[in-house]
Amino acid sequence: MPSLVDVVNGALRLIGESPISGLDDATTKADICNTEVETSLSALLMDSKWNFCKTRKTFAADGQAPAFGFAFQYTLPGDCLCVWGIGDNGKGESDGSLDYKMEIDDNNVQKLLTNEPAPLAVHYSRNVRDPNLWGGSFMLAVKYFFASAFAASIAHDNQKSATLLQMFDTVFMPNARARDGQQGSIDCYESPDLLLVRDVERR
Repeated sequence: MPSLVDVVNGALRLIGESPISGLDDATTKADICNTEVETSLSALLMDSKWNFCKTRKTFAADGQAPAFGFAFQYTLPGDCLCVWGIGDNGKGESDGSLDYKMEIDDNNVQKLLTNEPAPLAVHYSRNVRDPNLWGGSFMLAVKYFFASAFAASIAHDNQKSATLLQMFDTVFMPNARARDGQQGSIDCYESPDLLLVRDVERR
């Protein structure tokens, strides 16, 4: 089963570099790799509503209300990368009509502020660092993104870095999004009556 180090070493092999034994190795190469993982992986996981990251939970309100502006605040788990919405529209998705804001308190804890009472349904993405949960397409995309970064920072080959980044942007990341989007049933939306009337008028 591949580990995060395996993904990093796959990226290093793409640029002709020797592998590392761990991200915490006492080497310059491992330090560079670890920095790239820490700075870029979260951004890649937040890039789309990846199914392997998405989750939904209901939360109890904090005992203390926000200082002003909202009636309730909720503490989010430490692995929460981003919130996609709150509530339930009756079809298993968030209710886009509900207002909320994301803030950080004085203890650097993520808080969701809203006027909606508990229990509050929250749809969010988790910080999934285990490559075995990503799926092969996303793992390949991550490998090419890392390889592009390593080509510049380790091999000092900006041309190779640009080529690998283009492959990531045009081939591997779009493929990962397409594969991920095939998971689950297709969402059906009803057209508003006004749009139906306009369609009839065009005919």
